[in-house]
Amino acid sequence: MLVIYPGSLIEHFTVSEQTGAAFGEYLRHHLARGFGNATDVIAAFPAFRKQVEQATAVLNEPLNSTKYPWLRLTFGEIEEHAPNIDSAHWTTTVNRHFAAYSVRFRNDSIVFVTDRRVLQALNSLMRAGRPAFRLPVTAYIAWKFVELFGWVLDDKISEIRFGETDKQLLQEARRVACASFVERTFAFAMSARYLFDSVEGITRGLVSSLITSIQDAMLDFTDNSDWMDPKTKGDFKLRVSDIERTIWITGISAYPGKLTALYSHFPVMIHNFVVNWIESNRALSRRLVSLLADESSATSESDRRTAYAEYRANSDPSQSLYLYHLNSMIMPMSLLFKPMYVPEGTQAMNYAGFGALYSQLQIKLLDTVGIQFNENRQLASWMTASPMARYDAKVRCFFSRESQVDLWERLAFQVVLKAFQQSKSEAHAHGIRLQGLEEFSDDAVFYMSYCYISCARTAAKTRVVRRSHVCNAIIDTEHFRKTFNCPPRPLNQQNECPRFW
Repeated sequence: MLVIYPGSLIEHFTVSEQTGAAFGEYLRHHLARGFGNATDVIAAFPAFRKQVEQATAVLNEPLNSTKYPWLRLTFGEIEEHAPNIDSAHWTTTVNRHFAAYSVRFRNDSIVFVTDRRVLQALNSLMRAGRPAFRLPVTAYIAWKFVELFGWVLDDKISEIRFGETDKQLLQEARRVACASFVERTFAFAMSARYLFDSVEGITRGLVSSLITSIQDAMLDFTDNSDWMDPKTKGDFKLRVSDIERTIWITGISAYPGKLTALYSHFPVMIHNFVVNWIESNRALSRRLVSLLADESSATSESDRRTAYAEYRANSDPSQSLYLYHLNSMIMPMSLLFKPMYVPEGTQAMNYAGFGALYSQLQIKLLDTVGIQFNENRQLASWMTASPMARYDAKVRCFFSRESQVDLWERLAFQVVLKAFQQSKSEAHAHGIRLQGLEEFSDDAVFYMSYCYISCARTAAKTRVVRRSHVCNAIIDTEHFRKTFNCPPRPLNQQNECPRFW
């Protein structure tokens, strides 16, 4: 018997290597947000089946607008609820995944798709010592759940006997829950090794090279710093090189009517979910664009507007995170599109966009929180006493003159500028002039792109991205003034802080 439900028994599970510690950390912090954030799977021994059926008997009642949808069926009955799914194939792929655990489901095996109401019943049975075989959370099963669940809800909602307004509300709830579920599951299923499996090879190579150059620039600054001792430099360089990177899929991939159209192009998923989840030679961006442009009856105008709105909302750079305790970056895939990344543009644009964002996340290793975690992700500073004292003196001086946010953004800008300058001798794309920008050099395009993105307002209606004060500081630099032929900077009568790098 397979029990699938939104919610968590995280205290009973050891998170597998496939998903990693980040998934467990995410569950602990976000389960309170409710339906759709996570899925746990329990494969129970036959002796456990009777108790589960008794505990869930109260769920065998008509669906109404005040309760989450649920379903009880056999593997052989899946086609009745999800006509796009071949039950034999679904059973085979699930069994192939569970083969390592010596668990096998038959055609008459029961599937429960339930909600949080079953949580207490299952917990009580486990506390009572009932025999159960507990499987760790896996992205594969999370996806198979979405595959079944997306169709089941459409079918169940059509059977509801109440007003159309209530049905529409449930459909919207389903869309939001499903989109959230897909986003959050993929966020931690995709490890650093598969960061760019979702975009075409050319883009993967360019972005990977861009990130490497920014890391190298950070390491160069570290080598040349006068306040770190050799041990501190070595430990910090290890943390810089050990950053985990994750790109998560935005809700654009899960809006109504197109969830099936999107994953119908995926190959059969066997033991390795991440490697096989998308075609290796097709760019996800092209797939999504074609779906948005599809005029067939399967895609409504409302769907296209919804998808575009989600895409724009998720293009906000502030959606990106650096998790200090995990030394991990999380960024929405939409940042690999314009304006943060411009495939047909010059390297100047991409260093100023995606590159600057990466540098701003990377610099967090060095802020007043980042210095508290060592190379083993433990809450113990990687700095020794003497460098720590010099570090404190420097940041106190800077903080007396500018905000902490501005300081770290300014230092991050220095890193990405250095990376961009070093890359100019290596990348053949430099020197290309774009139509309408022929009079501007690469350096000028870099500055214009950086300030344009930094000062842009987000598409979200309720929040405005902080306007960058760093652009004001940038225009006072010698390099900026030389690039745009500005007059020399007036001498500052105030004593300046010692250089950080």
